[in-house]
This record gives sequence, C-alpha cells and structure tokens, in this order.
Amino acid sequence: MTRSILATTTAIATLVTTSFAFAAENAASDLQGNSPAVTEGGNANVVGSTPTSGDLASKRFGIGESEYDPTRMAMTQQQYDALNAAIGAEFKTSDGKVLGMIEDVTIDGQGNPNLEVDLNDDTKIDADNLVITLLPDSIVLKEGKIFIDTSEDNLYLQAQDGSKADDESRTTVIVM
Repeated sequence: MTRSILATTTAIATLVTTSFAFAAENAASDLQGNSPAVTEGGNANVVGSTPTSGDLASKRFGIGESEYDPTRMAMTQQQYDALNAAIGAEFKTSDGKVLGMIEDVTIDGQGNPNLEVDLNDDTKIDADNLVITLLPDSIVLKEGKIFIDTSEDNLYLQAQDGSKADDESRTTVIVM
C-alpha cells in the first residue's frame, strides 16, 4: 500500500514538473510580448491586430438618455426634444453671431442640460470648447428651437470668470 502511494505520488510529481518545464520553455521562447496581437507561438493574432480601414462612426446623437425623465431632468418634454434636436446644429447668440457647433448635450447632477459647443476660431472666447450650463428659466422655446437670450459679449465676460479645464481648451459658463 505504501509503495503504491509513493509510486503514484512520484508519477504525479514527475508529470507536474515536466509540464512546468515545458510551459516555461515555450513561454520564454515563443511569446513575444504580453499583447493580444501576439498568440502562442509568436504568430500575429489576425483579429487583435487588424487595423480598421476607415473611421468608424463614433458620434453619439442624442442627449444620451433613452427617454425623458421628469424626476431627474430640470426641463419639460418639449425642451428635452428641442435640445436633442440641437445636436449638430450651429450655436447662435441673440445678436446673430454663430459661435460654433453644438457637439453634445449632457445632463448634470442637478438635471440641468449642458451644451457642449465646439467654438469657431473667430470668437472672442479663448477656448476650443465652451460648455454652457442652462438653468431652467434660461431655456426658452421659439418655433420648436431653443433660444438662449445671451450675446457673444456676455458669454465672453462669463467665460473670463468661468471654470477652465487643466489645458485651458475648455471653458464652462452658466446661463441664467
């Protein structure tokens, strides 16, 4: 009985040691990095290393909310629909100046919408992007579109006091 236990233990130890040695030898010689682009044996992983042949459509259209939620959003259904439709449109001030294009609309923690505007180069505001937080009273609908009663000069003055991102390419203002 003792002999069969010793023989079995020795056989198992030999198998484990042999498999570890084989794995260590193959791992050191065959794999050329810890990348998903390399498979066992050092061959290229076709799936993991194939570059895309063109730009994929990564633009998300819409506010990012699946539906209007009055318990979480400080706006009406009509204002929500107008903001959703504004993505991709020009951002014009009340004095008719086009400042840029509305790239996105997000909802902050208080339920207020944030318009993210990619600014044109000829604006007074020294930033690439302007984030405009709209408080409930500042969202006015005219012919189904959002109307914000503010001028470029007003936004410029607010942007001077607004918060800036670390790289100063993004400025946030609040329109009341």
